[in-house]
Amino acid sequence: PSLLKGYRVLAMDGSDVNIPFDPDDEETLCQTGSARPFSQLHLNALYDCLNDLFLDVSIDSSRKTGECAALKRLIRDHRYPARSIICADRGFENYELFAFCMENGQKFVIRCKDIRSNGILSTFELPDSEFDQKIKRILTRKQTNEVKEHPELYKYFAWNINFEYMPKGGAEEYPIEFRVVRIEVKKGEYECLITNLPPEKFSLDDLKELYHLRWNEEVGFRKLKYTIGMLDFHSKKRKFIRQEIYGALTLHNLAALMIHAVPIEQKKDKKYEYKANFSIGTTNIKKFLKRKIGARELEERIKKGLIPIRPDRCYKRNMRAQRVHAFQHRPA
Repeated sequence: PSLLKGYRVLAMDGSDVNIPFDPDDEETLCQTGSARPFSQLHLNALYDCLNDLFLDVSIDSSRKTGECAALKRLIRDHRYPARSIICADRGFENYELFAFCMENGQKFVIRCKDIRSNGILSTFELPDSEFDQKIKRILTRKQTNEVKEHPELYKYFAWNINFEYMPKGGAEEYPIEFRVVRIEVKKGEYECLITNLPPEKFSLDDLKELYHLRWNEEVGFRKLKYTIGMLDFHSKKRKFIRQEIYGALTLHNLAALMIHAVPIEQKKDKKYEYKANFSIGTTNIKKFLKRKIGARELEERIKKGLIPIRPDRCYKRNMRAQRVHAFQHRPA
C-alpha cells in the first residue's frame, strides 16, 4: 500500500444518496422548504486516500445526526490499519471527538473554523497569520470565579451536555492539549487544522499535504456514484437498497485494487506522469467478471486507458441538486 511517512492517510466524510421515494418511510423522508418531499440516505465512509479504498462505512438517516458518533464507532471497531491518520472536515470539530481519538491512540487532523469565526479557536488569543502552536485547555463542569475569569484556559460544559470523559457524578475536569496550525491557502485566506501529530515528525508542509489529500475522498464518492453506478438502484425496499450500496462499495474496492496492481510505464518524453483511467478500467473489469475478456487482455486494456496527472489544478466546485433516477428512465 501507498503510505505517507509510514502511515495510511484515511479521510472521514459523508455523502447524500438519493433513493426511490417512499412517503411511508419517515427515516429517509426529506423536504426542503416548499419543494416536493424526497427520500435520502447519508453515507459516512472511512476512505484510504492514497490507495483509493473504502475501508469502513456507516449508513445514516437523511437527518445526518450521527457523523461524529459514526466516526467514534468506526474508531472503536478499528477495522482498518493500526498506523493511520484520520483526516476530517469542519463537521467533526468537537472536543469530545478530540479526546476520544487521543484516549484511543488515534492520530488525527481535523479542519476547524477560522479564528475570526465563532468556532473553538475564536476564544484563544492567536495571531492573524500563519502559525503552528500547541494549546492547552481544561474542560470543566465547574462554574467557579476562576473558570469565569479565565475563558482562554477553561471551557465550561453544562451537566446536560454529554461528554464521555466527564460523566455525571464523575470527574468535573478534563485537561486536553492539541496542536493548532493555520495555513494560508491563498493570499488573505486561511484554513485551520487541529491535530495531535508531533511537530518534530510532521512539519507545516506535511500538514498541508494531509489537508490536500483529504479531497481524494470526494473524488472517491464521485467514482462510486457515477462510474460504479450508485445513482441507479434496482429496488425500492430499503434493505435491498442498502445491499446495493454495499455491492457498489465492494465493486469500487475490487476495481481500485486491480487497477493499482497494473504497472504503468512512464515515458521520459512526456510532460506529465500518467495513471490508469478508473472509468475505463472499471468498464473492462466488469467485462472480465462476466468472462467476456481474459486477465491478460484486461491488463493490456488498463495499460492503454491512461490519463495525465496534472498537479495543482483548482476548479470551483459545481454545486447542484441531485435527483433520483426513476425506474423507467435509468440505464440497465
